[in-house]
Amino acid sequence: MAKLDAQLVDRRTVERNIEKGLLSREDHQAYLKGLADAEGNAEVVDLEEEEAAEADADATPEEA
Repeated sequence: MAKLDAQLVDRRTVERNIEKGLLSREDHQAYLKGLADAEGNAEVVDLEEEEAAEADADATPEEA
């Protein structure tokens, strides 16, 4: 399969490009299967922990 233009396979426009005949559904599926797995690059973020840390940072100590 030839390298596809990134604009053709952009998830925001891929359905429109398939309808226009600029890209076949089979080529799109083959493109998706050929993508590298980037799961190892992910970072888990605990939003509750982040919010608690921000709340602690925003709290001002009471003056005596």
